[in-house]
Amino acid sequence: FKNSVLIAMPVVTGSIIVSCLAGYALARIRFFGRPLVLFLFLFGLTVPIQAMIIHLYYVLMNLYLLDNLWGVILPVIAIYIIFQRQFIKGVAVGSYR
Repeated sequence: FKNSVLIAMPVVTGSIIVSCLAGYALARIRFFGRPLVLFLFLFGLTVPIQAMIIHLYYVLMNLYLLDNLWGVILPVIAIYIIFQRQFIKGVAVGSYR
């Protein structure tokens, strides 16, 4: 139970904070490289995890996150950014300005 809470709480709070900010930036703010960033996020969602598991292992190993709970938390937080972008894109601009 303790490990589930230790993983679930940072994932939920991190997903809310990071995905709201990044989703708004990807949906409303025009910046150089935005289509590339969006493409990379979408590409990461379309490729099954089984195809990227070895690469993800090496990335987490190089970041020293293998024996750490952040190695589980950070990849999960990144998934929700594209969902938040789609939600913000569907909200009318006048409703929050």
